[in-house]
Amino acid sequence: DIILRLASEEFCRLRVGIGAPPDNWNGADFVLSKFSRQEKPIIEDGVSIAADAVVAWARDGIQDCMNQYN
Repeated sequence: DIILRLASEEFCRLRVGIGAPPDNWNGADFVLSKFSRQEKPIIEDGVSIAADAVVAWARDGIQDCMNQYN
């Protein structure tokens, strides 16, 4: 875990939101569950956008990346 190793949360990172788990679901079980057939196109789009954000971050810097993708 990066936060544990650095003993700090003071570093830049790309985070992807997952939304709230459904009622009666444990958060970890929700995060680790398989995507449904209906979710797969949404996930594929999200991965593509996240990859573009990483390129923008490396090319243009964190501030420009945040302005474009947040």
